[in-house]
Amino acid sequence: MRIPKPDERNYASETRLREPKAKKCCAILYGALALTLLLAPGAAGQGLSLGVAGGVYPTKDFIEHTIPRSPFPPDVVRSDTGGWLAGGSIEIHFTGKVSVTVDGLYRLLKYERSATYTQGPDGSWEVIGYAPAPVVTWQFPVLLRYKFWSWRVNPFLEGGPAFRTAGNLNSSNPSHVGVSAGAGLEFRWGRFALTPSARYTRWAREDKLGIVYTRPDQVEFLLRASWKIWGK
Repeated sequence: MRIPKPDERNYASETRLREPKAKKCCAILYGALALTLLLAPGAAGQGLSLGVAGGVYPTKDFIEHTIPRSPFPPDVVRSDTGGWLAGGSIEIHFTGKVSVTVDGLYRLLKYERSATYTQGPDGSWEVIGYAPAPVVTWQFPVLLRYKFWSWRVNPFLEGGPAFRTAGNLNSSNPSHVGVSAGAGLEFRWGRFALTPSARYTRWAREDKLGIVYTRPDQVEFLLRASWKIWGK
């Protein structure tokens, strides 16, 4: 009878524990998207817009740490600061002032982990090389938007749940749900709209399966270009 190695046992346990949570997240996400599509025909009187969105963020992707492991080398994590995100967007207009937007945004999270060391005469360790570790994520905020006016320039507030899927985890386990809120301006010319906005997302606490943890607070600056394909 073969006894699995420790890393094999951990991997198998981790896979079994993550599977229900991943299925639950997918069910919530698909439910939100299905509800959006079901509501679309009812909103046809006011309109349906499709667009593309992209932007940047100034925050770190991961929580940095240095864990001493004497007499072994320390475990050091350094996070990238800032990056970009991009994807598609759909907006369902219920009235001239109230709408729901659903974005699908690709975002690559990145960190570096200590990989090579040198040891000094006193026995202390110094990191001389880091290994990059990207984590692929897709974000799906579902936001209720309220516009204060219904003219060519419309300031607005938005808020609602956010969902996230992740792959290529690299010792991390990003949380799948959060809450987003933001504000911006909509500039409209006929059926075309250009919408700059600032958005804050607070992700739920991650479980302890991961070794490296993402930052729960996220700030993004987005620009969205859309075309009203349905309605007035």
